[in-house]
Amino acid sequence: MSATAQSIPLQELFDLYGLAWASRDPDRIAMFHAEDGVFCLHGADAEDVVGRDAIRETFAGFLAEWPELGFEPIRVRGGDDFYVVEWRFSAERDGQHIEWDAVDVIAWDGDLIARKDTYVDALSVMAQVPELAA
Repeated sequence: MSATAQSIPLQELFDLYGLAWASRDPDRIAMFHAEDGVFCLHGADAEDVVGRDAIRETFAGFLAEWPELGFEPIRVRGGDDFYVVEWRFSAERDGQHIEWDAVDVIAWDGDLIARKDTYVDALSVMAQVPELAA
């Protein structure tokens, strides 16, 4: 990736990708990822998810598991070929409102997301939803 390959400004990519997530449409979200893109949910003991189709399926599962998911950006920082965003997530789980923090590190090739690394405050989630710790 290089700054010269960039054709989508950082803010536009951030805004459009956020709208895709807000739509809760896995196909719309996945279209922002490169065909050979990588997604990694750190702290989940999961292997990297490789490829747009696999990323789509992973996100579809996440959205199904968390149907009331909400998110608010706290801070966004970026460089020539990446951005980092701190999030505050919220959801309803078994009638209980829960919140947690997360950070996304997103690298793109100028048009599509090449890699997305998500770091979640899993201890906070497990403290609020103990069955997830099992």
